[in-house]
Amino acid sequence: MQLEESRKLAAERRKDWERRLKDQVLNRLNENLQAAERAVRQLRGYLDVRVGSHKYRISQERDTGFATLWSLLDSGFEPTDELLAGGRNQEVQDALDELMAAVEADGQADARALQLLDYRNYHRYDIKMRPADIANGPEISFGRSGVNMSGGENQAPFFISMLAAFLRVYDLGGGRSQHLGLAVMDEAFSKLSGDGVEDCLELARNFNLQLLMAFPIDRLGVMAPYADTVVELRKEEVRDNSVFVVQLDNIPIILTPEQVQDKLS
Repeated sequence: MQLEESRKLAAERRKDWERRLKDQVLNRLNENLQAAERAVRQLRGYLDVRVGSHKYRISQERDTGFATLWSLLDSGFEPTDELLAGGRNQEVQDALDELMAAVEADGQADARALQLLDYRNYHRYDIKMRPADIANGPEISFGRSGVNMSGGENQAPFFISMLAAFLRVYDLGGGRSQHLGLAVMDEAFSKLSGDGVEDCLELARNFNLQLLMAFPIDRLGVMAPYADTVVELRKEEVRDNSVFVVQLDNIPIILTPEQVQDKLS
């Protein structure tokens, strides 16, 4: 009789364990992973345009290091499933144990368990570029080849993906929800060549984004054709008798098109 009661209690605890694992971990992981996949699809749609002489694509691939978790997430399970049945291999069972341990640790789990709980670790992301005129042309992976590229070459796909991300955040807004209205970029495109800057600015214009960009005066010739308003900040210093700066003011002055042309000439 006592053995029967113990078995019943163990079965009830196991069902509770399974229910918690599903509700607190697997369902939330699946929701976040599906949201991430939708976001990448949307970003790919934004980037399905010509940018200069190239087209860019954000890739999203499953991380093979989480293969057993992916198998579990794909198949799912109900609270009444026999998780400990011999049909499940030991690797999957170990992953289930790790997930539950992370839940029960309440934020004190080890690094591996915390990785399992964070959906951002389940995919590997990359930005790939190909010639715009060749539909099935070879792609350059910036994740793999970025270390061999100059700073400017690496910055181009970064800014292009950021502009697509800005547009997505803007599109998600509306009504009473928070949404992006203005993107501020300090020393924008500082390492890009003129062609790279023009490609990014043309893309921002096509996206109908409103940008506020700070840049040094030597970039005026590239930036001015894409600007609705150009503001020059003139620095004024006040020095004491020992020639130390005691006050520094930046005076904003809106330049007319004629004044911009004078500075470019």
